[in-house]
Amino acid sequence: MSIFPLLKLPESSVDTIVKQMEFHEIVKFCICSNQSAEAVKRLNPTFHRLLINFSHDKCNIWLAEEEYRPKRLKVTFHKSSAEVPNRSKTDGIEEYRYEVTDPAQKNVNVARLIMDSINVKDCMYAISPDNIENLKEYVNNVLLEDYNYFEVCGRKTAADDNFLDSEDLTFLMNTVKKNVMFQVMSNIPTDFRHEKALQFKSFHYIDDRWLTLDNLKSMRNVEEAVLSWTHFNWNDINQFLHYWMTCDDDMMRELFIYFKCGTVFNENELLHNLTAISCQVDRNSFYYIHLEDVEKIQKLSRVKVDIENLGFEYQKMLENEKCDIEKERIQRELEIVERTKHGINGQLELVQNQWKPFLLSFLTGALRVLYPIGMNVEVNLSFDESD
Repeated sequence: MSIFPLLKLPESSVDTIVKQMEFHEIVKFCICSNQSAEAVKRLNPTFHRLLINFSHDKCNIWLAEEEYRPKRLKVTFHKSSAEVPNRSKTDGIEEYRYEVTDPAQKNVNVARLIMDSINVKDCMYAISPDNIENLKEYVNNVLLEDYNYFEVCGRKTAADDNFLDSEDLTFLMNTVKKNVMFQVMSNIPTDFRHEKALQFKSFHYIDDRWLTLDNLKSMRNVEEAVLSWTHFNWNDINQFLHYWMTCDDDMMRELFIYFKCGTVFNENELLHNLTAISCQVDRNSFYYIHLEDVEKIQKLSRVKVDIENLGFEYQKMLENEKCDIEKERIQRELEIVERTKHGINGQLELVQNQWKPFLLSFLTGALRVLYPIGMNVEVNLSFDESD
């Protein structure tokens, strides 16, 4: 097979040819050499995602052209690849495999060529260490600066098939930058603590039994938090909701909490002392907690209790008073107390109900949009009037 000396052509000619290349061709050309990477850099193509995987026996790179239905290319480096073919293509994924002496270093060299030449929207890391030294080597020597996703899997121990100990986790918390999605796919010691654990831009822990309610309350400016295995109960979540609603700081945009299997749902505990709207769609229940005017409702409720207690005191005084003139005075003051209580009840009802017609209309329409056209969606709403 003859070889065409593409890189010996004038730059303008090389640029014209690179512009005509498809996704897979651009990536393969980019990682051939520094000179070919420079040619791709002049074109400055934009691809959606670069995923860089490291493990003790093989490392690979995935590059996706687009977010949805993407063309993908995978390059894998093995210490020994004698048992696998050098090239394969299935379901839009084109894969190349190479046997190298140091898969991790070769992987990062290729990743740097790609990152220096191609505009990648998301750079993601996934690491599967077999020991702490291995973990430190990967993180300290091969981590690029401009990543926005970091995933680590646990290693196999005598007692656990998927585990990271406190030393592993402390090292990661101290090293991984905060403005990323941090994902830990392993079991975590129940006594583990770290001040940075809930301070990442986004995070996902598949084992969250080590988290406390105070940990949850410490979250600030988190975009997405996923807690897959917690020991919280419904009362804990209720306390957290109360704290979140009255917190002046921006705590999080999205929070997903999964309970242990077999936990019985308790709506009364979840919504205790909360004003909420609920709806049922098929087998799914949705609860929308009213966040506006919470402080005003709480203040009015406290004043209402004080006024009611004052009314009871006046009633006792009226029953025990013998003097008719004094009875008239007490009666007039009791009437003032009753009118005040009636006014507070009216304000409470106004604050608690002013948002419901809008939310009812919005929620019904939004849920219908979320489901396919033609699907029968029945929305039933109920209101919890607790204060």
